[in-house]
Amino acid sequence: MMQRIWKKIRYWIFWLGLLAYALQVMSAVSAYEREIPCQVLRVMVKDSVELRFVERREIGEKLLNEQTGLLGASLSLINTHDIEKRVETHPFVRKAEAYTTSEGVLRVEITQRKPVLRLIYPSQKSMYLDREGFLVPCGNIKPAHTLVCNGHLPDPGTVRSATLVDSLKNASWYRRLYDMALFIAEDEFWSAQFEQVYIRPDLEVELVPRVGAHMIMLGSLENYRGKLHKLMVLYREGFSRVGWNQYEWINLKYKDQVICTKK
Repeated sequence: MMQRIWKKIRYWIFWLGLLAYALQVMSAVSAYEREIPCQVLRVMVKDSVELRFVERREIGEKLLNEQTGLLGASLSLINTHDIEKRVETHPFVRKAEAYTTSEGVLRVEITQRKPVLRLIYPSQKSMYLDREGFLVPCGNIKPAHTLVCNGHLPDPGTVRSATLVDSLKNASWYRRLYDMALFIAEDEFWSAQFEQVYIRPDLEVELVPRVGAHMIMLGSLENYRGKLHKLMVLYREGFSRVGWNQYEWINLKYKDQVICTKK
């Protein structure tokens, strides 16, 4: 009986000793790696093929200029969280992830904001509305291939997000505009069909299609999905017989009806 107990004790002592040794080795390796100097800064923009808002070289130069001595510093002294926050001050950076490797490399991986609508205000100031509802100034950024909204756009104020309805001027209207823009962007047919959203002085909405010589009166942004469904039915069941170019206006603003005005 005692022999069996001692055998179990020796078994656990062996494995606990092996675990302690492994932890000690790992700690030593980790301590060694933390003292490795940072030799290379590598910035990667994950979606650079799709979007061209953030330049890898620009971010690298910004970090090296703001943090002198970054190259050559021990990895243990590099605050990756601070680097992420610095990179995320760029208006078109959605998320930044910074980490170091045992080869002495500081890697910064960036995901860009994806616009669903370009807003052009009466003052000619331009902003992008991204997939998360953030309003981002265009600045000198090369225009993205996306739906354009212009006309009598109301002032959004100075906040950055169209989803923060308590702090945005004309909040409920902008929230509905964001919802519609996201819906169009995520629908393969509508994203290919519409090229412009025009805002009238009464804040009613007109849609300008890429295909067909007609204009679409959406009216208010209320129930925009139901209105676009009526338009889809018209395209499939009506225009398939009479063609796209018979009408000048398609009015969707009234409930349970579509009014088409011939040229």
